[in-house]
Amino acid sequence: MLSLANSSFHEKQEWLAHVTKEREAYQRVFTEIGSSDARPIKAARLVTEIRDFVDGETYVITDGSDVAALGRVYLQARLPRHIINGPSNWGNMGTGVALAIGVKLARPDSRVLLMTSDGSFGFNAFEMETASRYGIPIVVVIGNNHSWASDHNILLKVMGEKYAKSLVSWLPEETRYDKFAESVGCYGQLVTEPSDIRPALQRAFDSKRPSVLDVRLERSDAWPSRTEKYSPLDMPLEKGLVI
Repeated sequence: MLSLANSSFHEKQEWLAHVTKEREAYQRVFTEIGSSDARPIKAARLVTEIRDFVDGETYVITDGSDVAALGRVYLQARLPRHIINGPSNWGNMGTGVALAIGVKLARPDSRVLLMTSDGSFGFNAFEMETASRYGIPIVVVIGNNHSWASDHNILLKVMGEKYAKSLVSWLPEETRYDKFAESVGCYGQLVTEPSDIRPALQRAFDSKRPSVLDVRLERSDAWPSRTEKYSPLDMPLEKGLVI
């Protein structure tokens, strides 16, 4: 690997040009997927819709692994401290609802949106009852791909579908987080169509109640935080070191 500390000016420029090219290619792919009308919904489409819906005053919290990674890359704050991310893929996993409640209490006149995943939501889902009991109107958007996706996609690649499923990296499609939300006094909605994401967000905020949107995502649609070419996982796979 090129050491920039001891490299020449031309080597540094070559490296910067390479990084710029890779970043542009990466963003083109996300932009293309972000406009997809595919069903189940592509994760990039969900993040694109959230990014285009929220205004600069909205506080956005990300929670989880795959979803949080997308949030760190594509949700950009327009004001200081308006995007709250964990320090890594799992830095704030399972704390999103509590964080959203705290932000809303600190900034009661601002809109607060949590973008999380089905796996991560399970850690702190019952805090929606707290939000309902005290009338704290946060909006929780669950990117529901019916799996522990950060584990599932690795297991699927390394061991195949049979083993990935047997190791319980899938979560049941029958679980209805919108119905759970309704059962604890919140507003809930199931979203299965890409074109319904933005109207659902508007209805959730207009309800003036704590809300949960259960957005059904493509299970195999791993977040594009790295290219396949440079994945550390691909190296042992290509060398036949993992079966």
